[in-house]
This record gives sequence, C-alpha cells and structure tokens, in this order.
Amino acid sequence: RIVKTLDALTAAYKKNPPRQVPCHNDTLAENFMYDADLETMRVIDWEYGGMNDAYYDTACVCVENLLSKKCEDTFFSAYCGGKPTDEERARLLINKFLVTSHWSTWSLVQISYGKDEEFYWEYGRTRAVQACGFLDEPDFARYLELIG
Repeated sequence: RIVKTLDALTAAYKKNPPRQVPCHNDTLAENFMYDADLETMRVIDWEYGGMNDAYYDTACVCVENLLSKKCEDTFFSAYCGGKPTDEERARLLINKFLVTSHWSTWSLVQISYGKDEEFYWEYGRTRAVQACGFLDEPDFARYLELIG
C-alpha cells in the first residue's frame, strides 16, 4: 500500500513538481535550540538537510511534535499566511505521509548498519503504521489527484 502510493506520488510529482526549497528534513523539537541571551532560535543537526518540497519541514514539525489539531491548524495557517488553500492542505497531508514513510525506511537502514534491531524495527513499524494512517485520511486520494 505504501509502495503503490509512493509510485502514484512519483507520477503526480512528474506532472506537477513541488517547489523545491532548502529544507532541514528533520525538524523535531530536539533540533531547535533557543538562546535566551540572544533571544534567538537556532536550528541544529543539518545532517539530512537538502532541497525538498517546501511543505516537507512543515509536515515534519506536525508529525514529530505531535501537535493537537488546533495547534497544527494555527501553525499551518501561520505558515501559509492565512487560511490554507486546498492545495496547501493537500501538500501538508502528502508530506506527512512522506515524512513517516521516510523514517520507516530509515529505520531499516539503521538495522542494516548493525544498530539495535529491536528498537529500530519497532520504530520503523510504528512509522509505517502512522504512514498508513495518513493514507486513511478521507481526503488523501482527492489530494493526491489535486497535486498531480
């Protein structure tokens, strides 16, 4: 199911490529550091940084930080500069699926490097289940069609 969706996304992105921007690609809370003296927020750990869909980091913030629906809506509206369009909502949901699919696959890579199989297997399984949960969202199929 995940692989078929990734294939469909590849086809959709060929028709309508997402805007590529510099991304961190790992925007979990631990990678944000606040310097109270300078009143500055810094983003650390750019190991996975690169060009990606402009909505990937935003989706990652929503997934990694377990925002409530209200917090996510507030955050995403601020990101969009107002009420998100259907396409913006589509890109957020699809990128939430991509974030969880990515980390599920990443866990298998960690196992292949000899890291703690029990931990990474469970982590990857949990992320795969989470990715499938995004596929079950009522608008997912429509959103996939919309961006393609």
